[in-house]
Amino acid sequence: MRNMQMKQGQQGFTLIELMIVVAIIGILAAIAIPAYQDYTVRARLSEPVTLMSAAKLDLYERLVSTGTWPDAADGALIVNRISTQSDVVASVAYVGGANADTASTVALTLTGTGSTDIDTKVLTFTLTPSTSGLSVACKTNIATEFYNRLPTECRTAS
Repeated sequence: MRNMQMKQGQQGFTLIELMIVVAIIGILAAIAIPAYQDYTVRARLSEPVTLMSAAKLDLYERLVSTGTWPDAADGALIVNRISTQSDVVASVAYVGGANADTASTVALTLTGTGSTDIDTKVLTFTLTPSTSGLSVACKTNIATEFYNRLPTECRTAS
């Protein structure tokens, strides 16, 4: 009988083994959670950039067809669709170029991005006509340490 008890071996985990597993999970969570938050904010911020693509086409089409940028009222109608279609855009401002050779700007004020460091900040799109089409530049007043949360095309300071 004594021999059978010796052969049974250890069952379960020791306290130190459990503590090591908990520590490893804690370290992985400390790395993964901030990375996941950056990823979700970047995904949310891609929406206004995509909506701006549609608006810029409409603005450029009006520029090409009429020879001038839409006036403030017409331009506002076009770009205001961005704020109505996006949960992360609080407001939109449009400033048309003085003539067909000057740039127009569209400023998107952000909200509900999932990052308090980015909420209330602005993405400014500058639309510049050229002989080869329309050049679009995106600038922002978001601090550079949060650029990893922005779409690549908007990682320029304003």
